[in-house]
Amino acid sequence: MDTPGEIRAIIYVPSPDEKARWWPIAVRHCDENRYLITGLVVGSADGDGWPDVIRMLADGDADLVVIGCRAHLPTDRLPRVEVVTEVTPPRRTGRQRRPRAVN
Repeated sequence: MDTPGEIRAIIYVPSPDEKARWWPIAVRHCDENRYLITGLVVGSADGDGWPDVIRMLADGDADLVVIGCRAHLPTDRLPRVEVVTEVTPPRRTGRQRRPRAVN
């Protein structure tokens, strides 16, 4: 980080069609949190913008990525982040049961 308390942010928008909607919202979020915007990456239908985001983070150009919603992230992105409270648990069938505790 350049100065104490200064967090540098990249705004990622999934496509040019979404930019007009999400850019102002993301900028407002950055302003409210006092993030310094260091870049804007606009992706396309094939997710070609995400590697640019990763490169900018790896190069130290930014500390975090701001997105409009989780659905904007490419599903095949790497690295992946999964939040356990947002993952749908597998459905249990009638034949499955909890393991019995053995003392």
